[in-house]
Amino acid sequence: MMIGFGVISGADEALFFENLKFKQKSKDWRKLVVRGQQFALAATLIATIIGGWLHTIEPRLPWLLSSLSFAISAFIIWPVKDRRPKNARGKFGAEIASYLHDIKSGFAQFRLPQLSPYVPIIITVQGLFYATGYGLLRIVLLDRFHFSPFLGSIAVALCGIITVWALSQVHKRTETLKEKYMLITVALSAAGALLLSLADIGLWGFAVILVLYLGEYLLQPFMSEILNKHAPERHRATVLSVGSFLRMLPYAVLAPLIGYLNTQGQLEYFLIAWVTLICAATVMYIISVRRNTTVKFDDPAIGA
Repeated sequence: MMIGFGVISGADEALFFENLKFKQKSKDWRKLVVRGQQFALAATLIATIIGGWLHTIEPRLPWLLSSLSFAISAFIIWPVKDRRPKNARGKFGAEIASYLHDIKSGFAQFRLPQLSPYVPIIITVQGLFYATGYGLLRIVLLDRFHFSPFLGSIAVALCGIITVWALSQVHKRTETLKEKYMLITVALSAAGALLLSLADIGLWGFAVILVLYLGEYLLQPFMSEILNKHAPERHRATVLSVGSFLRMLPYAVLAPLIGYLNTQGQLEYFLIAWVTLICAATVMYIISVRRNTTVKFDDPAIGA
């Protein structure tokens, strides 16, 4: 289900990017994504606290309010339209063939020089963050560091608060932050966090949870900017969907693998192997960037 969701998840982002008409040289899209993540995370933390309180009054109340908020959101977003011309509808089989062709074209874009350097980072680093944030690896690590359920919830809440503050700092300095250094820093920090997990550091493992939590939110605005600006307009939604698919794909393998290794007391094998993959992906990215230093976001050849 989640992999299928990943295939369709780029249309909304592509729609907003195209309608807002950001300049290629500007960092406005990055700033918008950072600010959006900041508000969304803060709202999630507040909603979690309020939801817990409402649950003590009436267990069904948080669910009813959540359903109502989704319905209101749907009505708010309804007037936003895709202004691109639509092809005339054909037969069902022809439409399916067209969709499959679009997906094939989206994957093909990631073989081109402007996007191929980011594929290893998406799979290894963002894939790790997805496996952590979705719940499985974070729970395993909290147990590994001997956090009780209560202390674990406090640790995650603190990570959220620190991340909201960190995003505000990124928003202030987004004009000076370089994509290359941010990607390398986040990737190597994630690898370092996994290596630190090999040691029995007890509650100091909070640092590992924080790095993995923070890295996900810091990396996403830059990857969103990269995919939106490098993708040709006619393939932007599909490229974003394929990028989301690649990010979620490792979870299908990692979920049972992490669960099995953890029950066998051999989680170290996963930690070491994934650190190796992240380091290899980072080296490949650095080599590709150096090889393609003449390719700029504002190069007219991009997206041709």
